Amino acid sequence: MTASDASLDRLIEDYQTAIGAVCEIAEAYYRLGKLDAALTALQAGALLLEDAAEEQRLDDSRAKLLLQQGKLLVTKGFYANSGYEAAASTLLRAQGLATSIGDEGGSADALQLLGQAAYNKTVHGSEGDYTQALDYFQQALARREKLEDRRGIAESLFYIGLIHERWQQPGEAESYYTRALAIAQESGYQIEQSYALRHLAGLAQEAGDLEKTLTLFTESLTLREGAGYKILLPLSHIAVGDVLLAQQHLPQATTHYQVAYAIAQELDTPVAQMICMLSLGALYQQQQELAQARSYFEQAYDQAKEIDMQWAMGVASRELEGIARLEHNS
Repeated sequence: MTASDASLDRLIEDYQTAIGAVCEIAEAYYRLGKLDAALTALQAGALLLEDAAEEQRLDDSRAKLLLQQGKLLVTKGFYANSGYEAAASTLLRAQGLATSIGDEGGSADALQLLGQAAYNKTVHGSEGDYTQALDYFQQALARREKLEDRRGIAESLFYIGLIHERWQQPGEAESYYTRALAIAQESGYQIEQSYALRHLAGLAQEAGDLEKTLTLFTESLTLREGAGYKILLPLSHIAVGDVLLAQQHLPQATTHYQVAYAIAQELDTPVAQMICMLSLGALYQQQQELAQARSYFEQAYDQAKEIDMQWAMGVASRELEGIARLEHNS
């Protein structure tokens, strides 16, 4: 090997190290709910690679960067109801590049995230019937099973269960959630456990078993706190608070709602902020504190309008109309 070859190898290694560090920084910001900061870090990585020599030798770094960027855009899509097309475009590029360099794991991860992007767009906008999302999840699962990627298998099983839950098929959903949970527990994957537990709690809530619901939601919240995923905490606290409110444990419910709202205010997650406002509005409405309830519902409506969340605008509007009737009749 010539000195020139050795220098080039070292340069490639430096690029790979730099991109790895950028992705780790973005992941840390993601866990903290600082999505804009995470995307800015990845843009810096993309600029670094833009004029890099020996492009083909850096395809693995490009694929890694695109995959991380796609993951963040998918997350931003869920929490801001925006950027679905950008997420899909980025992930298709990541999937194609991963396939071209033989990165089967990266290709499977991209398919999984493409499914999540399609799911988010449908769940927020009521577009489509989740068929495209399911197809991506099933493709990802098949590849992950071949690779014996247990974390990935648990994730894909959970999301397939989620589709069945949206299709009002609780038995099938529970089966997939239970399988996902078992794999995640065996391997110690906290976040995958938390998702499965959260939605098993939702099924228990639909069945009217509030004690089981509270236990499962609380366990999910504890796992997320332990894993350091601040971005997931507001909706987890809201879920626990909702059950406590249904059980008439108002002080405990209030604490969870207030914690959720305080955390959400720190994050780049408008949807979480809006849901916290709706929950606080419902809490104060139940306590007949109508002025405070109205204030939160008005804030929720404004936030929902800003991100074009039609279902939430409808909820806030109905609650505001109900408060207006109560005030008129009092």
